Order: sequence, then C-alpha cells, then structure tokens
Amino acid sequence: MRPDTTIYAGWRRQSDCLVTRDDEPLAILESLQLRTHSEEFNWGYGGSGPAQLALAILVDFVGGGTGFVRSGRRAIAESLHDLFAREVIARLEHDRWVMTGAVDSSMGDAGTSNEKLRARVLRPAITLWVKSM
Repeated sequence: MRPDTTIYAGWRRQSDCLVTRDDEPLAILESLQLRTHSEEFNWGYGGSGPAQLALAILVDFVGGGTGFVRSGRRAIAESLHDLFAREVIARLEHDRWVMTGAVDSSMGDAGTSNEKLRARVLRPAITLWVKSM
C-alpha cells in the first residue's frame, strides 16, 4: 500500500495525457495485464481511457508488483475501479488535476486488515481530496 502522502497528478499536453505518481510517470503496463480498456490514460468523462486510469491508480495505490496478480489486492483494485472511474476519474478537471491518498481520520483502526485495506481504497472513490491546479 502506498503512503497517504502519495500524490497523483495529471495534465494534458498537445497530443496526449501525462499522469504521474510523486513526480514519476505512472506506469500503465500492470493495469493492462489485468484488463485492457485503453492503451492510454484519459479523464474528465466516462470512457475507456478513464477506466484504464482508474485501474492503474488503484493497482499502484494498493501495491502491484510481484505476486500481485494472485493476491487479494488485485481483487480489490478490479472490483473498485469502475466505481473509482465513475465517481472520481470522470469528474476530474479536463486540463489538470492533483489527488492524494490522505487518510480520513474518522476511519480509525476498526475492522480486519482486509476491511481496512478495502476502506482505504474505497475512500478515495468517495472522499479523496481532488483539486484543480
């Protein structure tokens, strides 16, 4: 799981969209291995590019890497990416945006580790701090 201080940002260039995590390009490959909606990221509407971005952010946030494909983290990313795409990615500002993984302090320490993990990933789809740059 990425730290709460993780910052995702996106902006449009002349011919494409660039998305970063902590100032490094966000990789699309791991999300494409799970499901291919689009071979490029996009946002600000409901469609294949935003769906791929939602999946890529969730895969990255819950922690992809070795063993991810067979882990419960994969199931969480896959099960929540449609909601995340609809509730967050489709609503992002067209030109530029920034979002963080800041924790909602009301979540507390209740629940099993899987429930906490699911709540921490679901929370961005509902209360993630999103603002225009």
